[in-house]
Amino acid sequence: NGMRFTFFTKNDFLVGISSSTQVKSGEKNGKSITYFSNGNKKLEENYIDGNLEGEVVEYQENGTVKAKRIYKDNKPFAGDFVIEFNPEVFIYETYVNGKMEGTVVAKTENDSIITQGIYKNGQPFKGTFFGSTEEFDHNEINTIENFVQNGKQIYFSYDYKKPSQSSMIVNGKKEGETIFYNEDGTIKSAIIYKNDKMFEGVFSDNN
Repeated sequence: NGMRFTFFTKNDFLVGISSSTQVKSGEKNGKSITYFSNGNKKLEENYIDGNLEGEVVEYQENGTVKAKRIYKDNKPFAGDFVIEFNPEVFIYETYVNGKMEGTVVAKTENDSIITQGIYKNGQPFKGTFFGSTEEFDHNEINTIENFVQNGKQIYFSYDYKKPSQSSMIVNGKKEGETIFYNEDGTIKSAIIYKNDKMFEGVFSDNN
């Protein structure tokens, strides 16, 4: 219980506070502030029982406000958010009253755009989107048109540049060629679907 501090060091001497966090029963409770090395605030958050709650303020190094966003029950509620999909992919999204709205963009570390789409009423409406499916234990890049999967869908384990499978989907149903890939990117097999049913070819799975 109390305050937890981390520090900047130079030649093994403490030269400034890196962060200060209020702690209760071992959990973050209250204000948590991260600082730049010049002493200005970098990030100001509020926690309740270890969960983000309320306004989060991000600052520029000169002390001006860079962005504000609001969390409820440890989930994005309002404002502009940057979500780390993995260390190489970052997703920029906007929330309004707890629902994702407007343009959602996935970028690399170097700001190269990978996917870009539009959300309406908290659902992907049109464009391409990063996603994950716990049921099948893989990640996806989905192509959506009017809330429905349409076009090429890509499935991968970790690296989106190394797909394990790609499928053509028309109005939510598999239609056309589905391709299965080896880990080195070569084609393992391919199968044609008609009206969401296997028609001709070789189906492959991880086993």
